[in-house]
Amino acid sequence: MSSPATEDDKRKAEALKAEGNALYTQGKHQEACIKYTEAIQLDGDNAVLYANRAAATMAKKEIEASLIATFDLRMATQLDKKYAKAWGRLASIFKEFHMYDWSIDAGNQAISCLPTAVLSSAESKLKEQCEKNIQAAKSERQKELDIRSSLLKASEDNSRVRVIPAEVVKSGQLPWDKARALRDVLSATNVQNSSAWIILNAHEEFSDGIKMVEELKWPEGGGLIRGNLNAITYITNAVLRDQRVFCLSSPDFVKKLDMQVTFELQIIKNEVGQCPWAGAKGEAATVQSEAMNLVKQKGWDIARRALSITVRTWILNGLFALNAGGDAREALHFYNNALEVLEWGAVKWANISTEDRGAIFKRTFIRGVKCLCMGAYVSVYHSAEIKPDEAEKLKGIAQDVLDDVDTHPPTSTPSEPLDIGFLHAFWTQPAVVAYSTLGFIHKKLAGDKRMKLESRDEDLLQAQVNYIKAFERSMPDDENCLYWANIVLQIMAEREVPLNLLLLQCQLVRKLLPVCSMIWEEGAGWERVIRLCFSTFDFERMLYQGLLNGAWTLEEPWMHGFTIVDVGGPLE
Repeated sequence: MSSPATEDDKRKAEALKAEGNALYTQGKHQEACIKYTEAIQLDGDNAVLYANRAAATMAKKEIEASLIATFDLRMATQLDKKYAKAWGRLASIFKEFHMYDWSIDAGNQAISCLPTAVLSSAESKLKEQCEKNIQAAKSERQKELDIRSSLLKASEDNSRVRVIPAEVVKSGQLPWDKARALRDVLSATNVQNSSAWIILNAHEEFSDGIKMVEELKWPEGGGLIRGNLNAITYITNAVLRDQRVFCLSSPDFVKKLDMQVTFELQIIKNEVGQCPWAGAKGEAATVQSEAMNLVKQKGWDIARRALSITVRTWILNGLFALNAGGDAREALHFYNNALEVLEWGAVKWANISTEDRGAIFKRTFIRGVKCLCMGAYVSVYHSAEIKPDEAEKLKGIAQDVLDDVDTHPPTSTPSEPLDIGFLHAFWTQPAVVAYSTLGFIHKKLAGDKRMKLESRDEDLLQAQVNYIKAFERSMPDDENCLYWANIVLQIMAEREVPLNLLLLQCQLVRKLLPVCSMIWEEGAGWERVIRLCFSTFDFERMLYQGLLNGAWTLEEPWMHGFTIVDVGGPLE
């Protein structure tokens, strides 16, 4: 323990403090810190010197600076337990770290140190600041508690196809409603990098398809059936733009949709005669063997419609299998059927015009189906081991999409103008899905405990690289962008990067959350995203608490993976 400061030391320390104060006022915070440090070396029991150095350090607005400041402020409050200003600054830092209980306690401690009678102007200002800080911390804490409570009460049903209650439909809070509300602002400010364009255009097409389904008239006991033959086309086109648009407008909508598919198939069969492969029951190999004959016998007008309704029915059945039935392998079977026929037909009829062979053989359509396939593969292997040959097959699909996007950039012509939503849906998003799929594969392979350490490290690195690419290509207000940011954090933790990098990634997640919630908060997939976010927030608080308790430092590698570890009790 150092000896008490002499009177001469105290005078010199006061002079150095005055110099530090002057430098601080001039905005020279680093120089001020040096003066305060010199003063502390002379008078180490002076609480004000520590508090002043903390204020100068906090001015840097960095994580490390705030952490360093807390140690000085703790020393100040230990030397002078009634030092209100030091307690107030601690409260501000704890709130910055989202440690709400600690912030509230420090704020109350600051107020308790102030006089109960007449307050000076500075004391009144400090009290007001502390009260505002306490109220804000309580509000943020309660908001977080409310969300956590709703997550606990939420159904464990992960279905992404849901019946939306009428009152929710009318609320104007669904993602496409919020996107529509933003459209004028986005147009006026020429903001194109928004997920609003994707979901808005997808929903407009989906809504048109729904209206057509509702128009279907199927008389009981027989009679003439009346309906629109474009309904399934509109609905599947919308799903390929963004499958999050698919929702059930009423409990009986599945039945209505099934009747619509039956209606459209029956019209084809009436014109073709026997066409057993048309529809969901057909297989890719059968379609390939029979389609050529159909073209020769009936011509492209009928063949085009038969191929279209077959492929589109596979897409719908795959969507229901994955999102309503939870059977990813069945979904994959339907999607692979569609993809096999599409890739075969695109080559077989390469010289046939789109007008004749149909839009389903366009690159954009095939690209959209490949995205559905990748999503189904990821669902299959999410909780199952992925074998090397399966991983290579999935990598091949992802790389094909990336190559296709790069090799065939979008072109807009007066006869075929591209809307921004279409551009994002069939160029931006496929690349995002492909990169995230590659990230998933490497992350999955890294989890194989039989793998050699160097191979595991390389897979973790490649997982992080590809998820970051997915993140960077995503719309900054898309919920998936927030999802990737959380996944990247988990991989970084597994890679044992330094704590300061983990905390920066946590900050990124917090920054993205309010941006993405503007559109997606009422979306079917938001619960999954917000659960990840709260895991990140718990992890972040644990890191901060460990830093404040001296369990680890910012620079050292994190050795515990993405887990919550015991770091001891709260600060004294």
